[in-house]
Amino acid sequence: IYLTMTAISWGLKVGDVPTDFVVSRAADGGEIKLSDFYGTSNVILNALQTGSSPDAEFASQLQIEAEAFKARYDVVVITMNPELVEVERTVFIIDKSGHVRSKFDGKTDADRPTIEQVESELAKLKRTTPLAVGSPAPDFSLTEADGKTVFSLSDYKGKKNVLVTLLLQTY
Repeated sequence: IYLTMTAISWGLKVGDVPTDFVVSRAADGGEIKLSDFYGTSNVILNALQTGSSPDAEFASQLQIEAEAFKARYDVVVITMNPELVEVERTVFIIDKSGHVRSKFDGKTDADRPTIEQVESELAKLKRTTPLAVGSPAPDFSLTEADGKTVFSLSDYKGKKNVLVTLLLQTY
């Protein structure tokens, strides 16, 4: 999906929930919101400057992989139009619950993600095999509903027992 942004806060960090924003589709002029994807699809929000050569190459590769990523990771690729709005050179991966799970700052060419890095982050959103009973849990962080308090599993390791319940379609 190639979209024109109308408003968003770019000071986002991993764990944040982006402010909902309305975008228009270039193809038909219809409008959709970021929240339209919550509960149904993960989102790759690509805001790299597509006019510059290395960024354009990444955006092109991302569009080529979009269908494969959709099939494997239930993800929608949204590419912002940098000619119509001033945005940071950033790629966000937003999970189905609407939380930023990965952020690649593309302020310099060295910071630009590779397709392999993006896919590695998407794979973290989809565990295909359950953990074996008795195996150590992978470390992860959860953000409280207030959006400020972050709990990391590693903070409790060796100190307290932890019960984590994840609701279907929210992780």
